[in-house]
Amino acid sequence: MALDSWQTHGLTALLGYSAFLTAALLAFTYLWVVFRLKRKDPDIFQNRTPALETLDRVHSGALLLGWILLTLGLAQGLLLASKNWETWAWGDPKTVAALATWAVYAGALVERFLLGGRRGRVALMSLVGFACLLFTFVGVNYWLPGRHTFF
Repeated sequence: MALDSWQTHGLTALLGYSAFLTAALLAFTYLWVVFRLKRKDPDIFQNRTPALETLDRVHSGALLLGWILLTLGLAQGLLLASKNWETWAWGDPKTVAALATWAVYAGALVERFLLGGRRGRVALMSLVGFACLLFTFVGVNYWLPGRHTFF
């Protein structure tokens, strides 16, 4: 069974969201470990979490994968909207929120890979991006009317 264009668009976006969920969990874990290390406070997870370098590397990979998939999903959606809605989707609240989310994650990637930013700052940006993503995925449907009447 082949997927149609709208299903491919939705699946690509959901896969990107999944990668961002993974990144958010890794970012939270990274920040928790750093917090505990700075306080020299033993934790039940102390010997069960990966090294900070490993957390950072996997987090960065999940961020990049999520951003690529979200980029593809946005491009697909914009092209489909222009074709099927006979207008560009720039005014749709879901599109605007998704582009804002995309920009937050793009900023995190620029900070991480181009500016060599601090890992903690990138982890915080990742969590902010995930909050934006949750609003895009759920909040827009409840509070802002638009053409996206589905997730």
